[in-house]
Amino acid sequence: MQRRCVAGFSRYFNAFNRSNSSILCFNQRSLSTKAATTLKTHDDKQQTVKAFDEMPHPPYWPIFLGLPHAIKHKAGTQFHKYLTMNRKELGKIYRSDSPSFTIVTVFDPADVEKFYRMDGKWPKRFNVESWKDYRKVRGIASGMITSEDEEWSRTRKAVDKLMMRPKEIFKYTPQLNAVADDAIQHLVKSVPTGPPNTLSDILFHWALESAGTVLFEKRMDCLSEKKDPEIEEFIQAVHDFLLHTQNLFFVPLKLAKFLRLRIYKEFIQANDTMFRVGRKYVDMKLKEINQNIEKGVAVEGFLSQLLQQKQLTLEEVYSNVIELMSGAVDTTSNTILWCLYELARNPQVQQRLQKELDAVIGPGKTEVKEEDLPKLPYVKACIKEIMRLYPVPFALSRVLDEEIILQGYRIPPGTTLMAPLYCLGRDPEIFEESESYKPDRWLRENPRNFPAFAAIPFGFGPRSCVGRRLAELEMHLLLAKLLKQYQLRLKYPDRPVEIETKLFLLPKTPIEVVFTKR
Repeated sequence: MQRRCVAGFSRYFNAFNRSNSSILCFNQRSLSTKAATTLKTHDDKQQTVKAFDEMPHPPYWPIFLGLPHAIKHKAGTQFHKYLTMNRKELGKIYRSDSPSFTIVTVFDPADVEKFYRMDGKWPKRFNVESWKDYRKVRGIASGMITSEDEEWSRTRKAVDKLMMRPKEIFKYTPQLNAVADDAIQHLVKSVPTGPPNTLSDILFHWALESAGTVLFEKRMDCLSEKKDPEIEEFIQAVHDFLLHTQNLFFVPLKLAKFLRLRIYKEFIQANDTMFRVGRKYVDMKLKEINQNIEKGVAVEGFLSQLLQQKQLTLEEVYSNVIELMSGAVDTTSNTILWCLYELARNPQVQQRLQKELDAVIGPGKTEVKEEDLPKLPYVKACIKEIMRLYPVPFALSRVLDEEIILQGYRIPPGTTLMAPLYCLGRDPEIFEESESYKPDRWLRENPRNFPAFAAIPFGFGPRSCVGRRLAELEMHLLLAKLLKQYQLRLKYPDRPVEIETKLFLLPKTPIEVVFTKR
């Protein structure tokens, strides 16, 4: 299959190149033959700085560079393992070149910190060309994820005021408690008799319902038996969007468009569905806001406040809200899914967590109040440890504004640097018992013997995850309420669940958990 895929690219290349001669021109900067130089360190010792083209890289093929090597090693669905393999073979830094881009992958937390600390006024991430191209083709405004420079800064400031301030998010604690209650009710009712993917399916709906409760100040009824059929369409579209985004990394976008490849057409269809359904819910809320204004009723909440700031156009409001909706589906849901999996596998951790919950929430109670959250450090530690082992984004990126020297190599401005979170989190040189689920390592009373930048699942700096506060609150509430009431065990304890990459790190097979009332 891999050989047929590469051969297929080769067959189409000549015809494509005749009409698009400049599309696959490789970035000449990355092949610079600039000679190595020497620098003086702080103690006057000579340090040799190697040229960028001397940096190690996987084997290259003509035209396709490192792409065939990635395909050969199943980088499509096993990219986390591909990165781990390259770490062992190439060292703590290496360069990846494809027909579309050049990326430098960095495996030393000190180097990750160094390039994040260099963030300028407007930090740039890896350019996902397919996302920007869709908005250009459809004439859709960019949101925080797809905008850059001053446009990004203006958008981010508007949303930060409503999403990054704890008091703005914690005021939704009662509503998110109710969402968690509904999700738990569905879990214990439907998982025992439903198909193997019932657990993950309910968590997808819980995540979207939680986000919608904040964005629209009302329930979307994602967990209702009479839910809007378009909710299912939206969730499936998000799954397809992530899958095809990843697939398009392995094919130059202009080539995919020229050949009208199925992955490109399905990528467009997924985006169309996300924006169609998302606009529908935004429009419903806008209509409600206008009716309240006409009646003289005060309007408040995320969307109304975003509009009242008058910092974004209406089209930009649509794009940002839809990006927040779509970003909610596979992120918190899969983090909780992996957390339930590890808790079910580690009864001693589960027992300690429940001991904390019993002490703080009290016997016979399930409501988690805002004032309870600071008293639940083990709940938070359980989530942090999951994000070390199973970071939803398996890697984070930055585009350099200026030259940097890492591991003795001179890296020019404009280069994309990648921090492979999965590899860093499981590196035995960084974390003791790196493959084991040990939430205790995150407790304050235990010494931190690992670098902070070895585990940054929400990113760092001004371009860190804008939904972090909401995501953490959702996960802490659901986990606390669920474990307060139920004991967990795996339905098939002898069947380890493997990981696969679909832009995010997802279970390769369904995770099936048995819930037993405490």
